[in-house]
Amino acid sequence: MHSGEEPKIWDGWEGCSMVLTLVPIAIAAIAATSAALLSDMAGTKNPHCNASHGPIQQVKQACAQQLPPYRFWLQWCEGLSVLEAVLVIGWAVMHIVVVNDLVGYYVKMMDSWAAAGLYFNAPRSIYKLEWIGIAWGWLLWPNLALLFMPVAHNSFLNYLTGLPYSALVRFHRWIGQFTMVTLCLHGSFYYLYWLATPELRSELL
Repeated sequence: MHSGEEPKIWDGWEGCSMVLTLVPIAIAAIAATSAALLSDMAGTKNPHCNASHGPIQQVKQACAQQLPPYRFWLQWCEGLSVLEAVLVIGWAVMHIVVVNDLVGYYVKMMDSWAAAGLYFNAPRSIYKLEWIGIAWGWLLWPNLALLFMPVAHNSFLNYLTGLPYSALVRFHRWIGQFTMVTLCLHGSFYYLYWLATPELRSELL
């Protein structure tokens, strides 16, 4: 593609990267401090109070229910509760939304450039390879930020979700494995883009 301004999504790239990395960590620190304070307040306020029938405890018990088929989930991932399934689905939806929105942004941007009469030296499908690679690169930041949150003993996630430490460690393993998949997808789509682009292919080969 010749001429044209850089897309706004690149403005403040370093700042966006820092935000994607540090904001989840800052939220985790605030939540951990709040959870510790609430736990201390609950213990000192009425140490003999039984909160097993409170609304929060009832929600935690409902979220801890194991999903069927029990034997399949037990063999595949040591069991899967309602809350764990919701977290996994939400995590997957986040990735789908980010990739779809970023590719859609670039499609609209290219449409506006084509309407202005700009010339593209490759088909749009080739540029989509680069856009998808960029999207997976952006997803590395929140995954890296979330990677180490579940592994701390007495984690605020245990207090907020009621998940045992073993389940949080399992999430840590899953996030770590998928972070490597995300990194591989980021690089793979860029390599495909380079190989599919005539000018870059001639330089590489």
